Amino acid sequence: MTDQRVGPSRSIDVAELAGVSRSTVSFIVNGRGDRFPEATRRRVLAAAAQLNYQPSTAGRTLVTGRSDLVVMLLPDVTFGSQLQDSIDRLTEEVSELGLTLVVRFSSPRLYETVRVVTALQADAVVDIGVLDEKSATALVDAGVRVISEVDPSVSASFNAAVGQAQVVEVVNSGPRVIVYAMLADGRSAPLGLRRAEGVDLESRRRDLGEAALVQVSLTRALAAESLSRMLALAEGRPLGVCCYNDEVAIAVLGAALDRGLRVPRDIAIIGVDATAVGQLITPQLSSIEVDAHLLTDHIVAELRSDSSESRASPSDADIHLIRGGTT
Repeated sequence: MTDQRVGPSRSIDVAELAGVSRSTVSFIVNGRGDRFPEATRRRVLAAAAQLNYQPSTAGRTLVTGRSDLVVMLLPDVTFGSQLQDSIDRLTEEVSELGLTLVVRFSSPRLYETVRVVTALQADAVVDIGVLDEKSATALVDAGVRVISEVDPSVSASFNAAVGQAQVVEVVNSGPRVIVYAMLADGRSAPLGLRRAEGVDLESRRRDLGEAALVQVSLTRALAAESLSRMLALAEGRPLGVCCYNDEVAIAVLGAALDRGLRVPRDIAIIGVDATAVGQLITPQLSSIEVDAHLLTDHIVAELRSDSSESRASPSDADIHLIRGGTT
């Protein structure tokens, strides 16, 4: 009678099938098999695949002193579709490395974030503008790899370029009073502030004056109030509204249509993210699409510790205009 095992496969099952020891299996499936011949590694991985073996996180932690977790630290920002797409892609890429991605939003107390990550024995932390130098050093001292986003100065100039591209588009048919429409939801918006700087820079460069910054809430009534403030600033002149994202742009567009304004003659509107919903509405929303793969590729290269892999920096070539009927 055949002894059929019920339940998930164990490392001993893989070891028996591959003809090696359990410790050999543990080293190879946890990515520490460089000491073994290529033929042995292939045999173990083939056996693990055949048995659908999943290594124990607890066991890996005991062996390596680190878990398989990669903690992505995000500032308390609005979670837009572009960031969601980046995280979805990064989750898949990290999984292929045998790791698990966990997303954590920052708290005002950085020491608490450091304490939690250290307690998790995370393999690495991906810092998207959260940690200060002291916190990052504390994690490194605890044996946690800290992977920062693309150079902050490069990121800042890139996001400023996004704002500049918005201005270029809204004034393509003539000069306008320029407004930057920021999302008003109580969260921080570091990307938005950098883009606002770019909008103001381009507005001044074109002798259109200082770009006004107006907060916009995603409700019909409050968006209408924000639009009234913009119109008061324009004093009868055409408006060019550069928005934090497509959601803000849609709110401004709805308020403008409710008011009977001619789009884009009286008010030109452009968003960021080129979301599907922005392309479905009428008039179709003009938007800036940013290559979301840049951040993911940088992080994955760092996790692989492959110093030979190219670290692409964002450039104007990664900013794409999606022209609709609002500009």
